[in-house]
Amino acid sequence: VLCNLGRLHALGAEYDEADQASQEAMAIAQRLGHATLEGIVELSRVESLLACGRLEAAELACRRGLAMADQRGDRFHRAESLRLLSMIGRERGELENAARALDEARTLARESEDALLAAEVERDAGDLWLRRGEPAAARLAWELALQRFVAMGASRDAGAVERRLAALAA
Repeated sequence: VLCNLGRLHALGAEYDEADQASQEAMAIAQRLGHATLEGIVELSRVESLLACGRLEAAELACRRGLAMADQRGDRFHRAESLRLLSMIGRERGELENAARALDEARTLARESEDALLAAEVERDAGDLWLRRGEPAAARLAWELALQRFVAMGASRDAGAVERRLAALAA
């Protein structure tokens, strides 16, 4: 619950509150000795840090989350970590590094059969391809992401992708 609360605060640009929720969640996970939960909290924290533009802190947290996933052999959270690392690389203009991380995330997302992760990876791929100056590839990725978001009833995410597609067509 605290992870989700942190994400909501980050979406509302309430970064101090997002950080506080993440810290509370991590304290609980550590007190319980729950390594999987610690990794989930760390990746949730990355999203909040990204939202407020704290790329260095986001990368450090993401790499910790990636190490935790690898330590557990957790391919799903490895994919999520790589997706987030790709976003960080994209924001820094490190497009080749971002593409490599996203390619591996895409493969792992397909293997995981997690519909939300697969849709998010495609959405992020579209963002990356557009940043690389490849609008046709961006459109294809966004169309696939849109199909996946609509299929699972994720209307907010679907609407955001529809806006990207509309802007690309304009």
